[in-house]
Amino acid sequence: MREAVHRNNEIRLAIRNLYAVMKNDPCPISGYDLFKVLYGSTFRLDRSAIATEMDALRKKVEEEYQKGVHQEKAPHRDHRLSHGGRHREGDSSH
Repeated sequence: MREAVHRNNEIRLAIRNLYAVMKNDPCPISGYDLFKVLYGSTFRLDRSAIATEMDALRKKVEEEYQKGVHQEKAPHRDHRLSHGGRHREGDSSH
């Protein structure tokens, strides 16, 4: 039982470290690629290898990022919502 808990803690730590590389700007990999890796890991029968593979992938992504390999930054989009298209009474921004 202790071994299973220890192994799952290692997996959780490896996943957290892999998520941490996404803090870089621009992102080193796409969110979809990250999803595929994490989702695919749930189908592994040999759970003892998951943490090692995730750590190896994280190191590879970090090395490639240092070499300049990363996702292109998406163009900035204005996320303000329009509420009916009318200015409010007293709004001096029109």
